[in-house]
Amino acid sequence: MNRTLNFFNRNLKEISRELLMYVFCIGFPVVMLAIFQIINGYTDGNTPMFNLTALLPAIIMFSYTFVMLTMALIVSKDRQTFFLKRLYASPMKAYEFILGYSLVGLVIGLLQTLVCVLTGWIVSLITNANYISFGETLLLVVSEIPTLITSIFFGILFGTVFNDKTAPGIVQFS
Repeated sequence: MNRTLNFFNRNLKEISRELLMYVFCIGFPVVMLAIFQIINGYTDGNTPMFNLTALLPAIIMFSYTFVMLTMALIVSKDRQTFFLKRLYASPMKAYEFILGYSLVGLVIGLLQTLVCVLTGWIVSLITNANYISFGETLLLVVSEIPTLITSIFFGILFGTVFNDKTAPGIVQFS
């Protein structure tokens, strides 16, 4: 378990150094929520798909594609730079590699979910829109976890199969 945590820390540090991770994984869902609420304001709230209670789960699910992209990029870059070949010589097992990568994706995804929920709450306070209760928020977070896990493992799979130039294109079309 210690090797998995060390590998997790290494991956987390590598991802936290990427500026694009902050832009796409944190900033882009926030901007999308704000823009859709502005659009909904101009239609006097007559567009039901842009209501905050209907939009929030969709934005969270859409933001998980950026987790998939991040996982594909980190795995493919590690494979391209022969970092994984050096790790194969280490005493780490295959499940420790997968856990090391997937825990990072889980942390990023849960952080995205938290940011989206807090942004939705702030937007609902500004626009006086209806917002979901605390219990519904917890249920939303729990119900999105299978989608997050699927996105993480598809990202790891795409990063394993494709190189760092083609993996983002494959993730975009999936």
